[in-house]
Amino acid sequence: MIKYITFTLLVLISMNAFAQFENEAAHYIELRSVEIDDNLRSRTMTKKVEFDSIKVRSICYPNKIRNKIKFKESGNKIIADFYLEAHEIILIRTFDKSKKFNSTKEAAFYFEEGKLINQIFLITNPAAFQGDIIQQPLDKTLGFNENLTSEYLIQLSKNIYDKIIE
Repeated sequence: MIKYITFTLLVLISMNAFAQFENEAAHYIELRSVEIDDNLRSRTMTKKVEFDSIKVRSICYPNKIRNKIKFKESGNKIIADFYLEAHEIILIRTFDKSKKFNSTKEAAFYFEEGKLINQIFLITNPAAFQGDIIQQPLDKTLGFNENLTSEYLIQLSKNIYDKIIE
C-alpha cells in the first residue's frame, strides 16, 4: 500500500513538474480571471443595449462584465464575459449552448495591451456522441451557431464593450 501511494505521488509530481501552460501571459490572465470571479462584489450597474439585430443585457462588476446576448432574427443566445484590468479587456470568454444536445462551446480570447495573444476553444462532448466519430463541420453537427467565428466574436465583444462604457 505504501509503495502504491509513493509511486502515485511520484507520478503526479513528475507530471506537474513538466506541465507548462503554452503561453505564460495567457496563463497569468487565466489565473487573474479566477481571482476576479472569486472576489466578485455586488454589481455596479446593469445596462441594456441594442444595435443591429442584437439585444444585450449587461451586468457590470468592478472587474467583470457578464453579457447575455440575444440575436433577434435567429433567436440564438450566447453569454460573453469580459474580464478587465485597469479598464482594459484582458479576457473575453463566450459560451454558446447547443440547440440539439446538452453541450456547450466555450471560446476564450486572451489580450495583452489590446492585442490578441492566445485563443482556446472547448466543446463539451454530449453523451450521445461518446465514442462516436463526429463528422465535420463540428459546429453544425452539434447544433452550434456556425457564424460565431473568432473574428466575429471579438468584434461583437468590442462593440458591446464600447456601447456599455458610453
